[in-house]
Amino acid sequence: MRLGAGRLNFRSLVTVMVITSVFLLLLVIDRQIVRLNGDMYNQDFFSLWASGRGLLEGANLYDPEAWADLHARYGSSWLENIVFIYPLPVAFLFLPFSLLPLPLAATAWELASQVMLIVSIVALFVGLQDRRLSLVLLPLVFFSRPAMVIFINGQLSAVWPFSLSLFYLFVRRGQYTAAASVLVLLLLKPSIPLFILPVALVWLLTCRAWKGLFAFATLSAAVWGLSLVVEPGWVGRWSVFALAKGSHFATFIPTFWGLSYDLLATRFPGTMWLVALAVVSGLSVALCMWWLIHSDDIWPPALWLACAVCLSLLVSPYAWNYDQVLLLFPLGVILAMSDRMDGWRRMLTQAGAIGVMGILPYVLLAVAGQRGVDTLSALVPLAMLLLLIGTTRWGTVCHGWARSNPQPGLCVRR
Repeated sequence: MRLGAGRLNFRSLVTVMVITSVFLLLLVIDRQIVRLNGDMYNQDFFSLWASGRGLLEGANLYDPEAWADLHARYGSSWLENIVFIYPLPVAFLFLPFSLLPLPLAATAWELASQVMLIVSIVALFVGLQDRRLSLVLLPLVFFSRPAMVIFINGQLSAVWPFSLSLFYLFVRRGQYTAAASVLVLLLLKPSIPLFILPVALVWLLTCRAWKGLFAFATLSAAVWGLSLVVEPGWVGRWSVFALAKGSHFATFIPTFWGLSYDLLATRFPGTMWLVALAVVSGLSVALCMWWLIHSDDIWPPALWLACAVCLSLLVSPYAWNYDQVLLLFPLGVILAMSDRMDGWRRMLTQAGAIGVMGILPYVLLAVAGQRGVDTLSALVPLAMLLLLIGTTRWGTVCHGWARSNPQPGLCVRR
């Protein structure tokens, strides 16, 4: 017993040392990124930091004069938006970071984003009951284009895979209250969970997770209610600005909106490109619904959530390439399915996953440098969706998984 306890203590010590070393290494790297990046006062992170600072000072983040004054007083000459672009609860999240000087806060947020991605990967593969692939996915996601943009500019987007992966893990374990709590994080950017949130809530409903549904409704109401107490009327002012900004950027964002305008606006008179956009979006949703319903019940609800992620990033009227880090979820599902395949099929599927997440975004970045617009990056979630469908159908035809070899790690059966 003592020998076994000694081995356990030694393993625990080694684990703690490895984790500590990784965190220290990331901290050093993040500090260097902030230094090399130079002027964090004129990067995207400044608006997040300033929102928390504005809350501490009682400033109205949706008043153009107050927002401009925050920039001027703290040395930022880059005023891209006349007011705070995110919902007010985002400022609550950045209150602790706003207590730090901006360079230190940026370093802390980069480290927090990296930790969230690591937790997302581990949680996803624990939920999928395939922990080995987390080591494969970690470098692929960390060096992907969305992650690099997040680390350099201090974006918020690492919260999305963190929220969804933990939600999936908690529901798989029957911890519905915890699942509902992390799901609320998706509401920090309402344009992201277009299809994800309905699918997640329907899953809770089919599980009869009444406590989870109640917790989600209560926590959402509490957070948004508190924001209205702090700043009454902010929703109306923010909505007007968000709609105006969304309509301004919709013609060149990397979603179906920007892609449709880029390819069709010069070929269709007036706003007919919007009709084409609606038709393409509707057909995409219909195709996914048909596929999921006729997929012989392979590994839901992971497939439903993975499909919802791809569709949300495709159809969203306001999403950027760094938001595509959420593709971590369908990527993990694809790799988990490929791990049950035989040799050459597994290699081909994993090569496709590496190509879609690791290579294609950088190729499209180079193309965007030549074209001057990045609308073609909408092909990344589209390619991920097609790879997801192809991998699922391949598995059905080649292995008969749906009938003879169901995988409990991906499917909740009640």
